[in-house]
Amino acid sequence: CGFNTVSSTLRGVGDSKTPLYFLIISTITNIILDLVFIVGFDMGIKGAAWATVISQGVSFFAAVMYLNKYHKFIKYKLVKLKFDKKILGQSIRIGLPSAFQQSFVAFGMMALMGIINSFGTNVIAAYTAASRIDSLALMPSMNFSQALAAFVGQNVGAKNIERIKSGYKNTIFMSGALCILLTIIIIVFGESMMKIFTKDPDVVAIGEEYLIIVSSFYLIFCLMFTTHGVLRGAGATLIPMFITLISLWVIRIPIAYLLTPILGETGIWWAVPCGWTMGLMASWLYYKSGKWKNKGVVKL
Repeated sequence: CGFNTVSSTLRGVGDSKTPLYFLIISTITNIILDLVFIVGFDMGIKGAAWATVISQGVSFFAAVMYLNKYHKFIKYKLVKLKFDKKILGQSIRIGLPSAFQQSFVAFGMMALMGIINSFGTNVIAAYTAASRIDSLALMPSMNFSQALAAFVGQNVGAKNIERIKSGYKNTIFMSGALCILLTIIIIVFGESMMKIFTKDPDVVAIGEEYLIIVSSFYLIFCLMFTTHGVLRGAGATLIPMFITLISLWVIRIPIAYLLTPILGETGIWWAVPCGWTMGLMASWLYYKSGKWKNKGVVKL
């Protein structure tokens, strides 16, 4: 939690590379300590736990020292921390909807797995493998969105609306181009990717079908998530939460239930882009309304 807080602070002041470096250091330290505690001292699970705690602690304190040394206008001292009710209220108002959004997604995935499980082991195996590839392919869009949120937050503070619009357009161009490239790669090499996980021809065929259908709509997901990045960066986190709730629980899951008796497991695959499309439409309409400009701590 402490490391994530300092990392967010660094990103907020435009220093996005340093948190990555500290994360790499933490990961390497964790691996080394795992070997020392588990292999060297034969501590088992307890050793793995201590390795994780120590590596995260080292990264946290190193990040605090870096922040205090190289960003003079921010001083992070644990012994002088003071409780601020106003800041807490603002943090809850902006952050809590995002937490609920993640919970809605998690419960939605559980509901979808319930539908998928009814089709037997081949479909379960295919979805499990294909969703791993899918998650990896969608990660760039999520990361671009996160970067855009920090960028928007900075420019909301500076009250520079034109720079926000420019950043939004450029992010769409970069993330969209990458999504199109990933779509082509997955459509062409989807079968080969599935064979990394399994050699069963039935599982490979089902997984490839999923990848072809879903990857064809990566651009829709990219546009939706990029727009969400603008909204979250401006402090309008409640709207993405409601959009996620509706697109998942009102669109995606019901469509999956309706289509599976007709299309089998393919109906579940088609429900995914249906949810994304609704999410994009709602996000875009709210962005164009301009109401997000007055949702942050600083009003535009």
